[in-house]
Amino acid sequence: MDAVCTKPKDACGKAFSGRYLFRTRNKVGTGYRKAARWQPAGKDPVGPHESRSHSAEGARLGSRARWCGSRRWSYARLVQIDAQLAAEVAEEHLAVALPRRWRHVRAVGAKSRRMERLVRPEERDLLVAAAWLHDIGYAPAIVDTGFHALDGARWLMRQGFTPRLAGLVANHSCASYEAAERGLAEDLAAEFPLEESIRPPKYQAPKVVPWPNDLRARFRAAVTDRYRVTVDLGAGCGLRQGEIFGVSPDDVDPARPVLHVTRQVKLVRGRLIFAPPKGGKVRDVPLPESVSRRLTEHAKQYPPVTSPSLGAPRPASRGRCRST
Repeated sequence: MDAVCTKPKDACGKAFSGRYLFRTRNKVGTGYRKAARWQPAGKDPVGPHESRSHSAEGARLGSRARWCGSRRWSYARLVQIDAQLAAEVAEEHLAVALPRRWRHVRAVGAKSRRMERLVRPEERDLLVAAAWLHDIGYAPAIVDTGFHALDGARWLMRQGFTPRLAGLVANHSCASYEAAERGLAEDLAAEFPLEESIRPPKYQAPKVVPWPNDLRARFRAAVTDRYRVTVDLGAGCGLRQGEIFGVSPDDVDPARPVLHVTRQVKLVRGRLIFAPPKGGKVRDVPLPESVSRRLTEHAKQYPPVTSPSLGAPRPASRGRCRST
């Protein structure tokens, strides 16, 4: 049975001034697909087109208001994506009856437009519509229990608004606490369950996978002989690059197989200096026998040196700071 696409109406049954705009989309099977969009009087159309399959018979007869399917197209079908229409509804019920409340609602609606970029694009109009309608329950014609969040949400459901929009109105501003004070907590939870906020997934650092022995051996063989010990210290002791270059023969514990990590070499203002390890993590790490042997051989072949270039950083030059 075809359903009629009617104009949106307010709580008193009065139709809003405006019209539906229709356009034909692709042909689907033996029928066509048409789309409708609401245009308030004297204003630009609002919201994207909502589409429904239109029968070939209806297209042939030129029927633009009858649609295939059992759902009726009404105010409810378009308000879920129509923030401008939500603002008009709020103005109609609050501007004259409650001018101070209306000023508050306008401020909230304007703020929501500035914050809409924080949510996904497909939910921005929903956020703004909820901001405009969050205090609709204060309207004298809508008040029922005296709890404006619940009254407003129930009225929105009666008008055919989407359950999610009504749920946002029902649970705004920690409404569950006020509902508990009024003895309406069970009604609120049963009719409009609290929607959990969507949180971004927690960052999980990728698991570090050590190189296989054959790959590490090939890499060590490709490094200049003077710096092969850096591969041994990195793979065998787990040191960072700056900590490797800061290792001294005195850091090897003579009584037990341990390496004392007490410093690193870092670049500050274009100069290499000694500094504590990253995060100040002075620590002792196990020293494998193979790494200790190669470290001893390296010290014999390339005796440690004390370079005067390693010291305090130079003061920053005047006029322009140098990047590190």
